[in-house]
Amino acid sequence: MAFVIDFIDGVLGTMRAIGMMRRNGTVCLMSGVLLNLIFGSTAAIAAWHLPQSVNIELSQQVQIEVDPDEVARSSVPAGLFGFNIPWMSFQRGYWRKEQVRPKVIAWLKPFYGAVYRYPGGEVSNWFEWQKAVGPMALRDKQYANSGRYEQAEFGFDEFLDFVKAVNGVPLVTVNLRGSRKNVWGDADAIQNNIAWVRYSIDREGVANSSSLPFCQVDKKCPVQLWELGNELDWGKDAWDFERYVNRAYKVGNEMLGVDPSLKLIAQLATAPWSKKGRPTREFDKAIGRGLGGIVHGYAYHPYYDGLSITAVNSHLQSAINDLSYNNANADPNIFVTEHARWPKKPISGDWQDSWGQTGNLGGAISVADYQLSQMMIPNVRAAMWHALGAWGPWQLFYVNPSNDYVYPNVVYWGLRVLRKGLLDDALKIQILSSNVSRYRGGYDVRAVFMRTRDSKRYSLMTVNRSAIEQKTRLNIPKWAGRTFNARHYFITGNSKADANEEGEENRVVMQDRPMVIRFDKNGQAMINLPAFSVSSFLFEPTIDLVKVP
Repeated sequence: MAFVIDFIDGVLGTMRAIGMMRRNGTVCLMSGVLLNLIFGSTAAIAAWHLPQSVNIELSQQVQIEVDPDEVARSSVPAGLFGFNIPWMSFQRGYWRKEQVRPKVIAWLKPFYGAVYRYPGGEVSNWFEWQKAVGPMALRDKQYANSGRYEQAEFGFDEFLDFVKAVNGVPLVTVNLRGSRKNVWGDADAIQNNIAWVRYSIDREGVANSSSLPFCQVDKKCPVQLWELGNELDWGKDAWDFERYVNRAYKVGNEMLGVDPSLKLIAQLATAPWSKKGRPTREFDKAIGRGLGGIVHGYAYHPYYDGLSITAVNSHLQSAINDLSYNNANADPNIFVTEHARWPKKPISGDWQDSWGQTGNLGGAISVADYQLSQMMIPNVRAAMWHALGAWGPWQLFYVNPSNDYVYPNVVYWGLRVLRKGLLDDALKIQILSSNVSRYRGGYDVRAVFMRTRDSKRYSLMTVNRSAIEQKTRLNIPKWAGRTFNARHYFITGNSKADANEEGEENRVVMQDRPMVIRFDKNGQAMINLPAFSVSSFLFEPTIDLVKVP
């Protein structure tokens, strides 16, 4: 049973905590028996399961069956096509002459409605926002990465202007830990983050002050989504759940005191598939119980394809059940604030030799496969590919160091293909697939079928992991005898290793072609999915109004 405790020194005021106790003037989380007593011991709710449409059945022939009148998920959010922005990596590659490169802006505009996460992942745990606002001449250097201190030219102000320019939605990851040289106590963490919220309000307005679906140039861009730290249970000085819940609750509660319309996001256990023996399930249960009363959702960071898409979605299912254990929040919102293909580390040699796997055709297929699976999970409200930056394994746009020329990797073009097919509602679908590719997830083909709310336009989005063209039976009995003009957008190649690189910057880009799709008297039509491909079939031609270089 929830109860109210007054924090003794008045810093937090009246708390709405579930499971907080006062001891020696500080708020502490207890564990073991006391934890159960504090949080309650009501019976667990019914188990949550992934939607059936996420599952793929093994078959010798690929078949996609659709009911065009039954919606599996309404209003699939454009926020699924978002990006994580490590500020220094972005600055090094895409910030030139006191502005974001115009090409980068143009390349990202087709993803209008995407969520952009700043100041990134691990770097957010020591980011000093006060040194990233105001006149450039007054901004002191701060720790960036790899032992380097840099001035934040692409600071918080510039980030918000960038989000407006690309018609995106901002998400800010707050710093719960401190600076690189100074670990904060509770009071400093609270003071710094509520000051950040106040600065954001002064600049752009309170979180719910805009009715626009995404930010626009010359209009206010209030920040509504605030993530409470990044992977603080991982690496050196990893936090246990008591430490994280206490700090996140205190800071988050005070942030809501400044603006109750903020939507806070708590982290889930990092890398739950790890074999390091960390108490993943206990962590997620504690997060749901201790923070469920103040947060809007939870952050999940899946990295694949060493671990299959099937497996990372299974871990999400477990996390949602753990969040809901003895907790009223039985259907939580999930924000995938990082996801990407993880490059397979070689047994010997430099890990950097495998970095290309994150952005080549194989990487693009993996990312597209994951994106399609998330479209069918209503709990997933946004997803951010890691990373929109020009350093490290994951780089959406590569920069040629010899001439500073910037160009997209193949993942970008795969996401562009899928964004073409994003309409309003995802329809009920059943997928039968071969597994010629021997993918450990158990299939070659994944698909999502969508329609506009007025049922005038439809799209089919697919991935084909195999090295062969897949002759696919599209079964829609309600469309028996109908013929459609369509346009096929796709990327494909001869090998998963095909990549855009110096001298071949456009080796794999989005292609398109017109086609006619005819359904027979039984409502069946045949379509071909190219080998190693990501596709969107639009059942009514569309015009891309955004000019992309």
